[in-house]
Amino acid sequence: MPDVMNVLGYEDMTPLVRRFEYEEQKQFLAPYVPLNDTLEGDIAVWHVEKPDITINDYFVSRSGAAEPVRQADWYQKTFSIPYRFKSKTFNGGELGQLTTPGTLNTKADPNLFIDREMRSLNWKMGPYLDEYLVGQALLGSLSIKLGNATKSVTRTVDYEIPTGNKFTNNTSWGGSPTTAKPIEDFNTATDILGEYGTVPMLALMSNVTAQKLVATTQIQNYVTPSLSGGTNAVTAGMAYMRMGTLPPIMDIQPVIIRSRYANSDQTDGFKNKVIADNKVVFIPAWPAAPGDWIEFQGARLWIPNDMQNALVPVDGGIASWRRTTDSPTGLTCFLKIARFPVIRKPWVIAILTIS
Repeated sequence: MPDVMNVLGYEDMTPLVRRFEYEEQKQFLAPYVPLNDTLEGDIAVWHVEKPDITINDYFVSRSGAAEPVRQADWYQKTFSIPYRFKSKTFNGGELGQLTTPGTLNTKADPNLFIDREMRSLNWKMGPYLDEYLVGQALLGSLSIKLGNATKSVTRTVDYEIPTGNKFTNNTSWGGSPTTAKPIEDFNTATDILGEYGTVPMLALMSNVTAQKLVATTQIQNYVTPSLSGGTNAVTAGMAYMRMGTLPPIMDIQPVIIRSRYANSDQTDGFKNKVIADNKVVFIPAWPAAPGDWIEFQGARLWIPNDMQNALVPVDGGIASWRRTTDSPTGLTCFLKIARFPVIRKPWVIAILTIS
């Protein structure tokens, strides 16, 4: 199948398309968050569980009666799921011109261009934005703007990560790499979560934070004890970066999160990192199914059917459709998404701020 860009080239595309978007970033967070698509409405409802850390050390005889145990404590939170509703309209005259500058006897199919634009729209408003939502939730709060650039209202949800779960490093990783003690910082996270009866399995960080981590003398000695000190140790530590992974540190696996996002007022690139350069987020293993410590909740959407004479339900919180117009001849693509991350056990998250 010919690629529109290869067929036409930038020179031919420039006067026809205002902005040709097709970038696709790899996801590092959102794919691991299961989707709960059982919502009938558009209100996210979840129970925040309090840690049940009571251990009863009393035993009974073989014929002893069962001792009642108190129920786990929890409370309910709600939040109106924000909708993402976007559209792209394609003018029939412009689409028709796409077949004109074909080379090597190959004509560009306007449908290929439309499919490409629709994938771009879906990516930026679906998985791309989901990645941002999960990252913000893991950092403790999420602000949602309702409206547009002219007039908007901001609503914020606090995921209530305990204050005691947020701590700073012992010594600066970047400023004092020879005396920094990241192993102690990792152990602090283990102790914090251990008080709630859980253990950290993953340490989420940016590429810059990972670079600071492997540049510390303590980690170099920990990873390659035979190459402690000197430039050789730095090279050995960086080798793990080149392999795309880092070794476990005190049984906690560092994970480099490379995804980025751009604010609505930024037009010159993805300036912001989903996990900032000064943060390390410690979490348990990703859940295998909804109902565990984190999940997406998706609302039921109602969209026009193919005949445009009735609405049909779509579960899962995402739907797309197309509509043609006769006069003028054209096509409009629609994408509607209603998904929202919820955290049921905020006490399983620890956040390290580094310098």
